[in-house]
Amino acid sequence: MMVSLAAIILAGGFSSRMGMDKGLVPFRGKPMIQWSIEVASSVTDHIMIIANQVGYEQFGHPVHHDLLIEKGPLGGIHAGLTYSNAVNNLVLACDLPMLNSAFIQHLVSEISVQHNIVVPRVGNRLEPLCAVYHQDCLSKIENVAQSEDLSLQGFLANSNTKFIDLDQNSPNYSPYLFSNINSKEELELLENIKQ
Repeated sequence: MMVSLAAIILAGGFSSRMGMDKGLVPFRGKPMIQWSIEVASSVTDHIMIIANQVGYEQFGHPVHHDLLIEKGPLGGIHAGLTYSNAVNNLVLACDLPMLNSAFIQHLVSEISVQHNIVVPRVGNRLEPLCAVYHQDCLSKIENVAQSEDLSLQGFLANSNTKFIDLDQNSPNYSPYLFSNINSKEELELLENIKQ
């Protein structure tokens, strides 16, 4: 049976700069992926994790592997949509610990039948790993995966995408909302930010 909304958490892979899987790196007392799971749970009970490494079963949600090998984040979204039984799917990276539930609820409220993707935009920067993808995107991703261009930016530009423009005056926005962590230095800096 189809549900209206599910969440797909992309666990990413081993980060050489972090020295371990980013999703399992502790941030403010809990694994980084736990932050994404918690904000996702504010909008749906249907949550899955896409991971090609062990260690993610501990979070109590189904874990699936990429079906398209070495296709980057696009491959992770493809796997999530393949296993999902939802019409719309909130896709979140595992390394966005500053996201808040109020913003995620706002993002989901922008789902529209006229669009296949809803994605935040800050200036010229898109946030494709904090976005909502309709199940209809699956076949298009499979077509794109055969090409050389696996960029999510290009995929969004060539899809029926609704852009949610954000700035400092937007509700539930902060300049750190989409901060992701790629190094131990960035981890330490972000842990000390109060918001």
